Amino acid sequence: MILRALAPILPLVAILALDLTIVMPVSRAQSFPSTSEPSGERPPEVMDVLRERERYSVLVAALERTGIDQGLAMSPSFTLLAPTDSAFRALDVRLADLESHEVAEILRNHVIQKALTTRQLQGYSKIQNTRGLSLQVSADARTIGAATLVAPDVRIENGIVHGIDTVITMKTAVEGVPSPSE
Repeated sequence: MILRALAPILPLVAILALDLTIVMPVSRAQSFPSTSEPSGERPPEVMDVLRERERYSVLVAALERTGIDQGLAMSPSFTLLAPTDSAFRALDVRLADLESHEVAEILRNHVIQKALTTRQLQGYSKIQNTRGLSLQVSADARTIGAATLVAPDVRIENGIVHGIDTVITMKTAVEGVPSPSE
């Protein structure tokens, strides 16, 4: 008796059930954020990008020595201002002569807790690094603090890397910010 009453709508129920099985995987896939590039490939991890480019070997060694490489890998989103090897050679001290915690403090000057492309950086006059220092950003976002971007906008899995020509130290961070009288 119940089946007879439902008989007229059973084809409709079957169609709805079929539609749900087709729609379910699509809506489930759309609920997860996409980390892929338009080509369908995932962007590389930060350490892979730095290792691929020979001019960041000093930075790679310093990140690994201090364990900051692992922190970056777990960070949901960041910008790394990546000094080149020549930038590290221009320092008045060698990283190998410093304690690990001192190297870590220098490296933290180069991390911003938000992924920012140069286009996005143009909206800022200053940005704050993970040490709490404010770095001046030029109007065209080609200079941050005392550093010039030499390889901007390298996309990585969880952020952006900008290659820079200067190591950001306390001195260069302060020099890069105009005084209140300017």
